[in-house]
Amino acid sequence: IAIDGMAGAPAFAMLAQQVTWLWTRPWRIEAADAARRAAILRAASAIVDLDAEIRRRHAETTAAAELAIIDRDFADITRQSMDLVRKRVDAGEASRLDLDRAIVEARKAEVTAETSEVDARAGRLALLAALGLPESRVDFEIVGSLDRRNEPIPNDSTVVALSATARLDVAAAGMDLLAAEARTGLARTRRIPEVAATLNWTRNVRSEEHTSELQSRQ
Repeated sequence: IAIDGMAGAPAFAMLAQQVTWLWTRPWRIEAADAARRAAILRAASAIVDLDAEIRRRHAETTAAAELAIIDRDFADITRQSMDLVRKRVDAGEASRLDLDRAIVEARKAEVTAETSEVDARAGRLALLAALGLPESRVDFEIVGSLDRRNEPIPNDSTVVALSATARLDVAAAGMDLLAAEARTGLARTRRIPEVAATLNWTRNVRSEEHTSELQSRQ
């Protein structure tokens, strides 16, 4: 509606409605709603996956750190044992073969300890990368332990229920299926011709006044 229409007329109105939209509206709404739900479920699935990845990295880092400590302690013990065997050899209480065996065990324990320390450092870097902090220092303190002896073990039904509720990607795929079904129903309506209704009303008052003025002058 305009206050100034054709040639300065004070009235101009027009109404248009696509009638086809009325019978395609349910499928359009259903498809859009299903697509929205699928997007929400995918976002939630990405959050759950990231949380699981960080928890897994944290557990691996904790295990690697604890293993590095154990291997380092074992390397120190084997080195002390090697020193004791060497003293026994010097005192004539052990053979050279015993010393060679102790040296081999000490060297193997040292290599294992160094490898565990490298693995622990790599695990810390992987954890920082998963957290989005790849440039942070790797000598941070790890909070937590792998000791789970006091925690109850879930039964089979609980594991199945958690697995069913945690598969958000499956739920998102189900929403995609509903959206596809709605789009299929919408495609069937394309066989129906599009129908539109239009209402137009125009009043040219200024031209009527101009005509009456010309008649009065004549």
